[in-house]
Amino acid sequence: MESILTNGLIPQIGERSKEMEIEPLVCLFTSYEDCENALCNWLGESFDELEEELITLKVVLPNTVRLEQTTEWEYVSKQTIDPCFISFFKNEG
Repeated sequence: MESILTNGLIPQIGERSKEMEIEPLVCLFTSYEDCENALCNWLGESFDELEEELITLKVVLPNTVRLEQTTEWEYVSKQTIDPCFISFFKNEG
């Protein structure tokens, strides 16, 4: 969390996306409801063994930041999202 609030969300190919992604991205849910649905299903299953607490971040971007909608529940950014647009939302643990 400290790194994100200092450096922002940096595009990368993460553990869960390395099989599908070909370029570094920042992936964002379109709503908190979509995030909750994922955590109760496929995304939550991938964190079953995690010993750390999960948190939800709120990202509010200006219209100048370009996002691509890849599914009805996901936006992606190819550029770093500055920390000034990111805040702590909820502890999911």
